[in-house]
Amino acid sequence: MEQEFEAFMQQLQPNAGYMRLYRAIVLDVWRKKQGDSQKVQGALSRQVKELRENKTKLEEAYVYQRSIDAETYQSMRAKLAEELTLAEMELHDAQAEEIEIEAVLDFAEMVLLNASNLWKSAPSEQKQRLQQVLFPERATYSDGNYRTDVTCLLFSGMQMKPMQKEGLVALPGIEPGF
Repeated sequence: MEQEFEAFMQQLQPNAGYMRLYRAIVLDVWRKKQGDSQKVQGALSRQVKELRENKTKLEEAYVYQRSIDAETYQSMRAKLAEELTLAEMELHDAQAEEIEIEAVLDFAEMVLLNASNLWKSAPSEQKQRLQQVLFPERATYSDGNYRTDVTCLLFSGMQMKPMQKEGLVALPGIEPGF
């Protein structure tokens, strides 16, 4: 039964061409999103810089120019400190979302292309985790074969979908080859 499951996993294994296409698509989408993320980070960085400059100006107005009273200074300083803290937190969150996409894709490719070998060498806890990732709604064994209704997203994209030919028509001037 174990060998049959390994064979089932090998049957679902993507080919190298499909993995290259998958990688290219993910990288393209990632780069587009990163461009948006970098714009957000740039805007947040400018906001943090401006708030720090405003804080410095406020302190200069209070300490050196004596153009505002202590109560106004304390009120404005508290408001600026709150805005600065929130902006710095948003910037930190935006920066934390960056990951090494190449490393993640390398790992995903290694897992998908070597799923059956990983299965063979994994302890039972890791086998369960691998099975949950590859087959989110379980794999069933019946009549000497493994089956699953739902596989991980990448495996789902590889399944051949039969094309229904009804509704297709020959182009004018082109004779159908029956």
